[in-house]
This record gives sequence, structure tokens and C-alpha cells, in this order.
Amino acid sequence: MRNRSARRAYLPAQLRVVGGRILARPLATTGSGDLTAHARANGLVVLDADRLDAAVAIAELADLVRGYESVKVRSVEEYRSKLHAALAEFV
Repeated sequence: MRNRSARRAYLPAQLRVVGGRILARPLATTGSGDLTAHARANGLVVLDADRLDAAVAIAELADLVRGYESVKVRSVEEYRSKLHAALAEFV
């Protein structure tokens, strides 16, 4: 999800409805010629260049979840806390 240009990015995504809200999960892609990613997608996520870095940082928060049992519980709590704060700033 890196975009070195100052242009708007259109990322292939899988969309689904959960609790009356549309959730989008961007798919890993190598670019506009990536037929596999675009074939798996059922929508596009549009990110303006000025918000792309913040969106990437939010997506990378999932890497915080690690470990087993009590270690995993603590890492999930940290993830949720940081995600809540990051989403509040992003919106």
C-alpha cells in the first residue's frame, strides 16, 4: 500500500456488509496490471495522497497482535487502543 506519487490511489478491495456498515479490506497488489488482485476484488478503496501514510499506519497496527494466551490478550488490547486512537484521527 505504498504510493510514492502525489496522486490519489485506487486499491482493490474485498467489500462486505457487517451490522449495516460496509467494511473494505484492501488486497495486496503489485499495481494496476495485477489481474489476480483485481479479479478477487469486488470494489476499490480510494485514498487521497495526503491520507495514504495514515491509512498504511492503521493497516500495519495488526502486526502488534502476537503471542499466545495472556501475551496475545495484552497485544490485542494494545492493538485495539492504538486502532481506536488512529481511527479517531483518520476520520
